[in-house]
Amino acid sequence: LLDNHGGPSDAALYVTVRPRLPDNVPQAILSGTRGKPPPIAAARFTAPSTWPFEFTLDDVEHLTQEGASKADGSTGESHWWRGEDFIVSARFDSDGVASTRSPGDLVGQSVALMSEAGPDGVPRTAIKLVGRGAAGKFLTSSSK
Repeated sequence: LLDNHGGPSDAALYVTVRPRLPDNVPQAILSGTRGKPPPIAAARFTAPSTWPFEFTLDDVEHLTQEGASKADGSTGESHWWRGEDFIVSARFDSDGVASTRSPGDLVGQSVALMSEAGPDGVPRTAIKLVGRGAAGKFLTSSSK
């Protein structure tokens, strides 16, 4: 669930989900990444007309290539991230273009704990969207 105010009609809500795993520093050094696990699911929603906005990400429509990978390379049901807690990040993008960062964009993040999953085994969480603050606005003010 997301709780905030709607925006312009071309705005969009971007959501990503990644496993809540510790950073892998040796892997980060070797690969040049920041060491955090890749997003396993992502979605873009047209600007919601009502808030709070409730959504569900599923493993048919929203998995990323990394999220679709199996632990052993098979085609079974055992995804490498199965059973992990998740970090769910959301950004309400005022211009609807994912690659830009505008001063008016809103961001939020929350943890979905498997220990608090519903009867269906799916963890749920609520995300409050807030402004990025003065530093974020300053750093991204010319990104359009």
